[in-house]
Amino acid sequence: MDAPGGRCWLLTSVRALDAMGFYRRLGWTQATHPACEDTGIAVFLGPRHPGRTAVALPL
Repeated sequence: MDAPGGRCWLLTSVRALDAMGFYRRLGWTQATHPACEDTGIAVFLGPRHPGRTAVALPL
């Protein structure tokens, strides 16, 4: 179940490539650029999050 208004989000490691691919396939949008490619944290917004269309896609 999503949070009220679809405002769900999650954190994962950028090293967890399978997890990142899984969430992308489910329609989640990566909302941040990792601080460091090898050790950074990625923030994803849920498919119905109201702010996901305002997010610039990571490089």
